[in-house]
Amino acid sequence: MYPSEIRAHFLEGHRRLRRLLGEALDLARRVRAGERALAGRLVDMAERITGMVFRLIDEEEDLLPPALLQADAWGEVRVERMYRYHRQWRSAVLSLLRQVHGRRLPPARLAEELEELVEELEQGLCRAERTLLHPDVLRDDPIVIGQIDG
Repeated sequence: MYPSEIRAHFLEGHRRLRRLLGEALDLARRVRAGERALAGRLVDMAERITGMVFRLIDEEEDLLPPALLQADAWGEVRVERMYRYHRQWRSAVLSLLRQVHGRRLPPARLAEELEELVEELEQGLCRAERTLLHPDVLRDDPIVIGQIDG
C-alpha cells in the first residue's frame, strides 16, 4: 500500500468510529435526560466502541509503523507516539467497559462516563490525524520540501 492509501484507509476508519461515537453521545444524552429504558443499550454501545477501537488499534499497529518509519527522520518518534496514543485509548475504553459491566453506577452516571469517553476519543483521533496521518507525513512523494536536516 502507498502511504496515501494507508492514510485514506485509516481516515475512513476514524470516520466510522466517529459515527459510532456520535450514536453513543446521542444515547448517553437521552439516558441522562431521563429515558431510563435506554440504559441497557449503554452496555452494548460500550462493547461496540471497545471492539471498533481495538480493531482500529490493531490495524494501525500493523500498517502504520513501516509507513511512519519511511516517511522522514521523525518516524521513530511518531511510532512511539502512536503506541502512547493507543495505550491511552485502550485504557479509556477498558475503564468504561469495567464500569458498565460492574453495574456500580446508575444509568445517568454511566451516560456521563460514556460522554467523557467520546470526548477523549475524539480528541485522540484529532491528535492522531494531526501528527500521524497528516498528508505531509504519509505522502507518496519521497521528496521532503522544507526539510533542513535528516
